Amino acid sequence: MYQSKTQNPPSKIPREVAQATAATFAAQQLADILQAGTPYLVTTGNGLCWRVPLLLSHPALFTPTPAATLDINAQTGQPVLTAEQQHTLMLQIYQAFRQVLR
Repeated sequence: MYQSKTQNPPSKIPREVAQATAATFAAQQLADILQAGTPYLVTTGNGLCWRVPLLLSHPALFTPTPAATLDINAQTGQPVLTAEQQHTLMLQIYQAFRQVLR
């Protein structure tokens, strides 16, 4: 699998745009307690994607805590997930939040 943390990767969509897209998607479609971490490039079955860590950000937490990841297509800038994957992602986030608040 190709993974890169370079500043100028072979992508039409800049890292910052992928991060902003993930942040907006997370807030609107998943949970408003999430923020987007620093994206990194991966090659998936859907082609080249920015993988964006989704971090729990809540007043009860001292620092943002990793909860899940969201892939953003590096050519189109669109989130890459089915309705079933979105449901699974929401469950991961819920479980991570419960774990942190114990």
